[in-house]
Amino acid sequence: MVVDNDRDAGEFAELLAASDTGLGALDPAVTQAWWAGAGASRSTVTSAWRFARRADFEAVLGIEFTAALAADWLRRHPDRLGLSYGYAIYCARRAASG
Repeated sequence: MVVDNDRDAGEFAELLAASDTGLGALDPAVTQAWWAGAGASRSTVTSAWRFARRADFEAVLGIEFTAALAADWLRRHPDRLGLSYGYAIYCARRAASG
């Protein structure tokens, strides 16, 4: 079982796509095709990041993304204390041996 970022849905996925860290360049379809080829099923979990204080939210976005990308997103969402986030869960079973 592998838990990954869901790059298809949510505001975090949008930030990943806009990111210049290299992770945003990953095509979700390629990842899903690879796992499907390995015999894995895919499930998604819709979640969110929620913070009590704006400063905490800003600090976490600053860890996950470049300062410029985080600042731009925060500027466009001045009242937000979180964002939508999705998980992609891939599960593959090994054939029983023996």
